[in-house]
Amino acid sequence: MSGVRIRVRDVVKRYGAVTVIAGMSLEVESGEFYTLLGPSGCGKTTLLRMIAGFNTIEAGDIHFDETRINDMDPAKRHIGMVFQDYALFPHLTAQQNVEFGLRNQKEERSARTKKAREYLELVQMAAWADRRPDHLSGGQQQRVALARALVTSPGVLLMDEPLSNLDAKLRIEMREAIRDIQRNVGITTVYVTHDQEEAMAVSDRIAVMKDGVIQQVGTPASLYSRPGNTFVAGFFGTNNILPGTLAVEGDTPVLTVAGVATALPPSSVAAGSARAVQVSVRPEHLHVGARDSSGIATLITGRTFLGRDTHYTCRLADSTIVELVLRSDFQSPLKPGSEVGLHIDPRNINVYTQDGTQNLSLGASATAS
Repeated sequence: MSGVRIRVRDVVKRYGAVTVIAGMSLEVESGEFYTLLGPSGCGKTTLLRMIAGFNTIEAGDIHFDETRINDMDPAKRHIGMVFQDYALFPHLTAQQNVEFGLRNQKEERSARTKKAREYLELVQMAAWADRRPDHLSGGQQQRVALARALVTSPGVLLMDEPLSNLDAKLRIEMREAIRDIQRNVGITTVYVTHDQEEAMAVSDRIAVMKDGVIQQVGTPASLYSRPGNTFVAGFFGTNNILPGTLAVEGDTPVLTVAGVATALPPSSVAAGSARAVQVSVRPEHLHVGARDSSGIATLITGRTFLGRDTHYTCRLADSTIVELVLRSDFQSPLKPGSEVGLHIDPRNINVYTQDGTQNLSLGASATAS
């Protein structure tokens, strides 16, 4: 099985007078695991359904390799689809559910039985081949749905929130299984989720969406370390967004937050003249010291012990709330009511324009490509 390349160019989707997607473009490489990530209502499922052929396209083009598919019947697009609710036939066994697409392709009985069994083995469900869906767990049903989507050897696999109905432990198990199977099969996959941790775990690249617009495309590592704007920074993991001022002293950029100046590595940001900025810093990239002039004056207001790490809620002098994550100290944990000095790790921050639309850190990009 080999995947196709998907090219989406300037596509538009309207529902009456409401434009949900206005001129979106993206490319998914052959064999790539590409995730559409964003909050509810951002247009990610709408785009997936346009690729599948379930939604009309008002303008623009979608190509599978060199074939324009805008007006192609969904059944002829050679796609596999895994839905949020699994959509298994309740009166058929797991084996019969997987065979269903092969039956529609008029494949002869012995061949489809053998092939369905191979894909049940691929998803580790061969032992449950004779069970109906109501005798399978949610994770088992999802594996059967995945086998059914793959058995017809489609060029594209589309997955719409496939793990949202599973409990936390099963979600982790299934996302690992999906990623391993996708790598083994090599199929081009477009995956929709609102869960950023899930997206990081499975994806080669992620497109972060908001209000029908792709805000940034990148690898999980690049999106986590260099979010292109404050929306991506706030959505992709936990970030503290703080106001500050950026200036240059000699060749050194200097960032001032809550009255405390921090020297940044030379040439790390596009500094220019002094300006107001926004700063994002993750909770694990804040350090605690004594309350003195070298640190940001902070009051510990809450503490949550989570085993290896302890999460703290803090309040700055201007009442700004900040989250802090420290390795748990069983001997002398910080207590609510403690006054400390917070220090920003200059190697692990992102500096944005005052309106939050552009990352000034060199090498960062919000380009949707």
